[in-house]
Amino acid sequence: MDVIKPLFMDVVREWEAAPHGQKGAVLKARLPVLGMSLASFHLKRRMVGSLSRRKPRADKGATKHPERRAWVKEIMSLKHSSIKGVSRLATWNAQGLALEHGLPPEAADMSVGVINKLARQMKLVETPRRSSRFEAPTPNYLHQVDASGSRHFYPYKTVGGEWILRLRPGQLRNKEQLSGLRVWCWGLVDDFSGFRVQRYLVSPGESALDGVDFLRWAWTPNPDHAPFEGLPQHLYMDPGVLAKYGPFKAFCEEVGIDLRTHEPNRPQATGKVETGNKDLKSEFEGRFMRDPGWRTREITLTELNQELAYFRQITNRTGHRRLPMPKESAWLVLNTQGGPVRLTPESWDKIFTQNIHRTLNDAGCFSLGGPVYQVAGRAIWSTRVRVYLSLTSDALVVEDLRDGARYAAGPYVPMVAGDYVGAPKGDLERLLDNPSIMSTGETPTPPSWKPAADGNLLHLVKGGEVRESSFEMPEIPPSPPLAKGGGSLQEMAAGVEIIPGSGARGQGGEEHLFATPWERYEHLIKQEARGETLTPEDVEFIGWFRLEYAELLSQVGAPPARAQLGLVE
Repeated sequence: MDVIKPLFMDVVREWEAAPHGQKGAVLKARLPVLGMSLASFHLKRRMVGSLSRRKPRADKGATKHPERRAWVKEIMSLKHSSIKGVSRLATWNAQGLALEHGLPPEAADMSVGVINKLARQMKLVETPRRSSRFEAPTPNYLHQVDASGSRHFYPYKTVGGEWILRLRPGQLRNKEQLSGLRVWCWGLVDDFSGFRVQRYLVSPGESALDGVDFLRWAWTPNPDHAPFEGLPQHLYMDPGVLAKYGPFKAFCEEVGIDLRTHEPNRPQATGKVETGNKDLKSEFEGRFMRDPGWRTREITLTELNQELAYFRQITNRTGHRRLPMPKESAWLVLNTQGGPVRLTPESWDKIFTQNIHRTLNDAGCFSLGGPVYQVAGRAIWSTRVRVYLSLTSDALVVEDLRDGARYAAGPYVPMVAGDYVGAPKGDLERLLDNPSIMSTGETPTPPSWKPAADGNLLHLVKGGEVRESSFEMPEIPPSPPLAKGGGSLQEMAAGVEIIPGSGARGQGGEEHLFATPWERYEHLIKQEARGETLTPEDVEFIGWFRLEYAELLSQVGAPPARAQLGLVE
């Protein structure tokens, strides 16, 4: 080696100095002297530090047909620009279509390989998009949520209000469809710990109302997903029906949840929850298909959710993707950072759904799903309204389409026979009752609520008079403060504001309408006997009535006692 090394280095230097096209001739003459092959020469040359390469051609990257780049651009545009959900064209098919749309005939001479090579050089081919991995800094900092249709379960029938499900091996067949319903599974994952919460339901599709109900269940303490609970600081999902639902967006803003969505057709952004949907179908649903009797097996929706809760208890105790602890233990780190943020149950009652229209009858009543409801206080009647229905309770609000005013509504309860409550006259009735606009030119005397004496005759009822009480309705106290969000929740999400109305007769501060002073006096005496506090106006009225109708009261007798009213002294 000591003898050959100087000679070897001389050959290397001679090879490096040889012009392009003469390097092979140098090695052909020198390698027999060195006694080595071409591959051994280049291997040893690199070992001693000779790394020279052939100099690139001056015209590297240039093409003899520059117009081909414009042609390839048109072809690739037709190949990749297709309708959403439609597969893209093949290169040869796009080339033929481009020729039909005006590409010169010379473009037909390009082979598919040349077109694809130029497309790669021009970066007009699909390449994997760079991904950015992120992780929440603490538990309940970010929750990802998504819904996915079940691969093997489908609704079969209902028994006693409970869904009965069956299994299928693949695609849903027409004979298995039941009124267009499917089995869906809503899922949530904590971005920091990987703790998963999932639940099945039956629905025609991915519904925003189902999503709200699932989140209410997931964020509320429940043995099925214990110890998980509490609101997140950020909620991440696809731009689907739940993210677009106006009342839910207003609700998240009110309680302090930052609602975020990723760009369309980019499910990788919520990959953590999407992964949970995959193992749900392969690991959980797949084992039901291994049962020899799967073709005839039936399972209730409740039993399926119980099995799913047990499955998730096992998977949530597996190792964390990064930390040396189970997912459940990683989520419990939250207890060292202040614990979960809870929401009062009443707050969920403020999420209302709308776009339900009804026509009120002359009593202010309307039907909704069978039951009959009435606008509180009989504030409006005989008009078209929009009904807001709470997602989680029976609370109702109606909006007058004429002026946008909103009123509370409740179940209709008919009045007891004999309890006459006068209704105010309409605008036209009041107009016709006013003779000042008639040709007579007479100006009527405004009626007084006090009866006028005519000799010894006491007018307890004045003809045509219906009087409203001077009782003023109390203010409705504000909603209780939330555990999060700063301040109290408004009467309704999405800007719905309840205008206080009156409840049942005699409750909730409803205005009483009395046809005679005697009716009002009896009503106030009963209130006083029950120990209720009277307003100064009512006390003044009782004193006046006893002076004006002293003779009548002496004939009727003393006011009824509590025992006479059926009350305990």
